[in-house]
Amino acid sequence: MEKGLAVNEPITLSRLDRMAGPWRAPGTAQLSPGDRLLANIDVGEGCWEWRASVQSGGYGLLSVETRKLLVHRVMYEAFCGAIPDGLTIDHLCRNRRCVRPSHLEAVTMRENILRGTSRSAIHALQTHCLRGHAYDAANTHTRKPPLGSERHCLICKHRRSAERAAKRREERHRRNPQRWPNG
Repeated sequence: MEKGLAVNEPITLSRLDRMAGPWRAPGTAQLSPGDRLLANIDVGEGCWEWRASVQSGGYGLLSVETRKLLVHRVMYEAFCGAIPDGLTIDHLCRNRRCVRPSHLEAVTMRENILRGTSRSAIHALQTHCLRGHAYDAANTHTRKPPLGSERHCLICKHRRSAERAAKRREERHRRNPQRWPNG
């Protein structure tokens, strides 16, 4: 009996069934993990919704012995093949409960994030700053802090610097007008 999966080995429904013996809820017939997987999918015209347990993020979970498997990953591996190293599964339909293989695609984490609706995805799509200046090579300063990169409009950055300098001059003049007669 096969007890575990190699890291890069794809999951097939027959391998899923061999990972654990039949499972049986009280008062029900015994079901193999593969049968449980297929029995908990609500097949429709669009998305195939997982209707059993889900994790806090909304992704479907399937328990096999002591392991908890993400159902969309199991379905992708069973019907599309192994997930390549460095890639993650993206729901093209944006529905986290969907397990339909044609709605799943292996992409980089960056691509997955940028396809979403998070703040970083929305920010990446912006072509102009809040004041309407274009984000282009000549007008964009990019810095890379520890948790990701940030874009700044150079026109707005220079304007803020000039405003801060003027404010400092005013404050110096207000505190000591004799020493700083011209501001």
